[in-house]
Amino acid sequence: MPPKGLIFDFNGVLVDDEQVHYRLFHDLLARRGFRLTEHEYYNDRYFVLDDAGVFIRFFADHHVTLTPEALSALCEQKAALYAALPEDHFQYFEGSIALARDAARHVPLGIASGARGAEIRRHLELKALGPLFRAVISIDEVKRGKPDPEVFLAAARGIGVAPAECVAI
Repeated sequence: MPPKGLIFDFNGVLVDDEQVHYRLFHDLLARRGFRLTEHEYYNDRYFVLDDAGVFIRFFADHHVTLTPEALSALCEQKAALYAALPEDHFQYFEGSIALARDAARHVPLGIASGARGAEIRRHLELKALGPLFRAVISIDEVKRGKPDPEVFLAAARGIGVAPAECVAI
């Protein structure tokens, strides 16, 4: 039976910006005297998490207390740095974009992402993809980030399709 809805993750599926995120984390942590290597970031310890999750886990791994205020400040600094990057710092998965354009003619589409809403909206606007997606659920709309399924369940509700009738990419 074909799916009745399609839910896309964002980073690593529609936009190839994981190296951008790594560099921003690396640079912000280096300013505070810490070292984050690519190996550490990409070994599934950090890169699967949203921004707050990365900072929380990194500082816990280094036995450093991170206050809620410090966490908020780090997340805001990273968001500002990301927003300031010019468009040429980002690459897109053209095959995924073509799939979304085609699939939107047949089933409702949603996005379920650990990225911030402003980051997602920026890329959707740059690629004229916004109208394809009935629901865009970011870390800003949920209490728990991935790997918790909350963001995917919210996206399924947002497109009006039962989770069991959706395919997530």
